[in-house]
Amino acid sequence: MSELDCIIASYSSFEIRVRKMLTAFCNPYCRVCTNLCCKSYFCKESISAPFLSLIREHFPALLPYNDSRGWLTETGCVLGVGRPPICYEFICDRIADDQPDLLHEYVLKVLSRLVSHLGKNAAGHCHLVEIVTSDEFSRISYSRFRKRLFEAENAFSAIISFFGNGRVTNEMISALAKVVPKPKTIVL
Repeated sequence: MSELDCIIASYSSFEIRVRKMLTAFCNPYCRVCTNLCCKSYFCKESISAPFLSLIREHFPALLPYNDSRGWLTETGCVLGVGRPPICYEFICDRIADDQPDLLHEYVLKVLSRLVSHLGKNAAGHCHLVEIVTSDEFSRISYSRFRKRLFEAENAFSAIISFFGNGRVTNEMISALAKVVPKPKTIVL
């Protein structure tokens, strides 16, 4: 298996776990909301970004891409993996404001940034999804990707633990802060 294949497999597996957790967390809000936060123009990155296109080759969408609706259907997005990072980063004000405290809001924000963190600076200062041509895949630093994956996995484990028992340790905060710096307003 090539380094690029390893990156695709690791990225996809991690993205799926983040998507499932975010969906479980946000679905109680989203299923009763009448606003449509997702816009079809966000979907275009999944088509134009060579890295996301490679992922789609390994994990095809349930339905074909629609030029006017993107991957959106009446029941939501049909793209299970290979979504643009913005799909995970966006947390509406209603969900953020409904968190019981700033710590919960911070942990949710870190969860929403994990996929972005994973691909950040993969090829110099370029995110994996910002790679414009497949020729640029050779610029991807496999060691940098593995470091980011390690950081993202540690943060994800801290998030699972926090949402499971409501407690946080300094070690968990350190893991989360690798993805998003801890706000000064959060005091442990």
